[in-house]
Amino acid sequence: MSAAGGIPYVIGQWVRGSRFYGRRLLLERVLAGGWHWVAGLRRVGKTSLLKQLELLAETGTPRTVPLFWDLQGVDGPGELALTFADALLDAEELLAAAGVGIETLDTAALGAESVDPPPLLPILDRLVAAAKTAKIELLLLVDEADELLVVERQNPGFVERLWRALAEAGGLRVVLATALPLADQAAAGAPEAAWIRIFGEPLHLGVLEPEEARSLLRQDHRLVSSRPEWSEAEVETLRTSCGDHPMLLQLAAKRGLELGSAEAARAHLVTDRSVDHLFAVDLEL
Repeated sequence: MSAAGGIPYVIGQWVRGSRFYGRRLLLERVLAGGWHWVAGLRRVGKTSLLKQLELLAETGTPRTVPLFWDLQGVDGPGELALTFADALLDAEELLAAAGVGIETLDTAALGAESVDPPPLLPILDRLVAAAKTAKIELLLLVDEADELLVVERQNPGFVERLWRALAEAGGLRVVLATALPLADQAAAGAPEAAWIRIFGEPLHLGVLEPEEARSLLRQDHRLVSSRPEWSEAEVETLRTSCGDHPMLLQLAAKRGLELGSAEAARAHLVTDRSVDHLFAVDLEL
């Protein structure tokens, strides 16, 4: 068993472009318009989905500018403002090319300790207004949006006011990704999760479809000469052993290339600490 050019599987990092597999129907639905909430288990590819949406918007959606907003570690309005400032800086070139200069938004105020709370909503309002003037649509891709629960607990009503104001302003589409527990909290009526109702019912991000999993294992996006040499039987061994879970598929395939067979990889997964961690911590089972 070998793979020309090295092991192609990616574990523990987000992917996009040629390394992204599957999710076609979900991508099409989100790109068609509207605000969307994507909920899924950890390690199932939520960040990669947002990053693929970012790429598709950059390269194939005229007059749409994506902003990837990572909320990991946010614990209040101040951190929320700082992470949005980072998102603007990351998208500065795309915005400038579309006719929106972030220097006009007074983003320095987002990090000013003397301003409490930071003027996040006014700056978002100015950004949306500038986008309308430039005749572009903003696509806000919000990762780790579970962190907004912490913000809402400390500042009741803040998060809901933020999203409602943006929804009323128009000219902006939002896709946010969360873990599944947020859906449970919202269904149970948790006050800190009430804001998520603005997004409607979640789109569930689960395991890959069988053919998507096969394509990932075969690495169909690579040149034929650089694909792993799995037999059809080995592909089925790997995908059925992993339940088509994207992280487990890549982990098993990597181990299979290292150990020389799909059967050896399956046996190894039983004692693999990465798998133990996935079930004990990431999936909280």
